[in-house]
Amino acid sequence: MRESPIQQRILFALGTGLTRLFRVNTGIAYAGSKVDRISGKPRMVMCYPGDAIVRGAQPIRMGLCNGGSDLIGWTTVDGVAVFTAIEVKAERGRVSPEQQHFIDTVKAAGGIAGVARSEDEARLLLTFPRTGG
Repeated sequence: MRESPIQQRILFALGTGLTRLFRVNTGIAYAGSKVDRISGKPRMVMCYPGDAIVRGAQPIRMGLCNGGSDLIGWTTVDGVAVFTAIEVKAERGRVSPEQQHFIDTVKAAGGIAGVARSEDEARLLLTFPRTGG
């Protein structure tokens, strides 16, 4: 199973109770000094009506940070909202060094973080004793 359906199942399974999680969307867009809207006939660069050319393009990255988890939110523990981060992986998916660093940093700060490949693994992340470091 791909990661997207697993994320949806985790969000649905943990969507009630003491945990609130949100999907962190990531992506990249470009902005520049001038945007030329292409209208009318196609041009030699194979642009079509509705296309745009961005001059002096600079990337704009969206999302939490490099390695940030797929799902973030909080879990209420003794009346306190504890930061919660879940990295969702498919069965054979691998955690990148940046993702592992993010998970380790959240845990060291007293948050809840880990990798889940199913709803059950996500639930287990919320039940283990949590200690900083």
